[in-house]
Amino acid sequence: MQSFFAKPTPRRVVEYIYNQILFEHETGGRCYRYQLPPGLSISFANEVVDRLCDYIHDADIIELNNGWILIEWS
Repeated sequence: MQSFFAKPTPRRVVEYIYNQILFEHETGGRCYRYQLPPGLSISFANEVVDRLCDYIHDADIIELNNGWILIEWS
């Protein structure tokens, strides 16, 4: 229950996105979009994108655009 109400950390956001990407990839998807919660700083978003680049090596695009993180792969 504590993790449900806990403040998001870059590590938790990256782990959540990574798990969603795995599911999307296994079901035949080629992209995943994640909307960052409002109120998070740009440095938080950039840290999430940097960590995603370390986790995901096969992605063609990992970018931050207007509060959304977009990951595409072929």
